[in-house]
Amino acid sequence: MSEVFYSTLELLSEQKSQGHKQLKEELIAMRGAVKQAMDKGLSSADMAVAQAVAEAVDAADMAVDKIYQKISG
Repeated sequence: MSEVFYSTLELLSEQKSQGHKQLKEELIAMRGAVKQAMDKGLSSADMAVAQAVAEAVDAADMAVDKIYQKISG
């Protein structure tokens, strides 16, 4: 299991809601950084990458919520 995935599970299982909050804040920061880059203007190729990153952050956000719900019951 990758270190990042294990760290996420560890945060959610050991720190419960505080770990969930911490992960959500990280995802919000990532989403903001991507949006800021997109708002500044990107080439079409870079915009496609930024959109893919934004979709990945959204997917990670949903995954964090689902894992947290599963762990916290």
